[in-house]
Amino acid sequence: AGQGGRALVLVECDGALVDVHDMVHRSAFNSALQLGGSPKRLDVDTYGDLLRLADGTAEGMLRVFFSQVGWPSQLASADRDEYVNGLVRAKEVATRELVGRGEVAVRDGAAQFLADATGAEGVVVGLLTGTGSAPEEGVGDAALRALPEEVAARIVLPGGCDDEECAAAFDVSMEAFLEEAQMRRKRQIAAAAAPVLGPGGSSVDRGLFLSNSRRRQRLSPEKLLAFAQQAGVDVDRTILVCNNSHATKAAEAVGAASVAVRSRLTRGAQFSHASATFDGYGPGAGLTFRRLRAMMPSRFGAGSAALE
Repeated sequence: AGQGGRALVLVECDGALVDVHDMVHRSAFNSALQLGGSPKRLDVDTYGDLLRLADGTAEGMLRVFFSQVGWPSQLASADRDEYVNGLVRAKEVATRELVGRGEVAVRDGAAQFLADATGAEGVVVGLLTGTGSAPEEGVGDAALRALPEEVAARIVLPGGCDDEECAAAFDVSMEAFLEEAQMRRKRQIAAAAAPVLGPGGSSVDRGLFLSNSRRRQRLSPEKLLAFAQQAGVDVDRTILVCNNSHATKAAEAVGAASVAVRSRLTRGAQFSHASATFDGYGPGAGLTFRRLRAMMPSRFGAGSAALE
């Protein structure tokens, strides 16, 4: 059981904190294409389409890309596999070099959000890594280095476990727990007002495709429960700040709240399972810790509406 009124704000690194697909992956793909002699480049819309149409791997995305724009004219069909594999290796090198040069920056306003959250009494702030990047790419470590040292020092990193290991940590069966959590969530939805949504809308929710690589770790209900337990916080006092729909569904399944923060790639996307959706961080229409706490006073415990 959690401790009193403690709340957990769990921030997804890949997307919500760092615009990893635009800043890291798309940039690295374009570096690889240039090195491979291709005049083609991936803009934001093309990259988003590749995430939707391919299998989420670099190889799959490149194959779909060249099937659409055409393979290099001087490349024999028999050499396509070798060419793609070379581009994948070049993309991996470009990613490591980009991260190593310290070019990974947190999104505008995110550092202030984390500074306010980590400085609030009774709030645990965790960083969820690996949903949009492979662990060896080091995006999570780079994001922490990009934050002020005193802020990064107050952020906890949840330990990893697979779904079966996470489920084994609970006395009740995971199936029964999720069924009860889903029923509780349905009752909450019936009693609550409509979700707060930012401007815009889209018929295709690109957030659905942001965590489907085989090397990336989709956030499951089991993992979210385990993270809350590690933090010593009840799951109904857990708020997930994220940028993909799979994560919002995991939060809803266990009775946690979620807030989606759109990125360039997911601009206009509708996160229907999120409690609220914003286009960024900061005063005005963005997400701030003050706004988050005012929106969800029950998650933060009694008296949380009286903000500092």
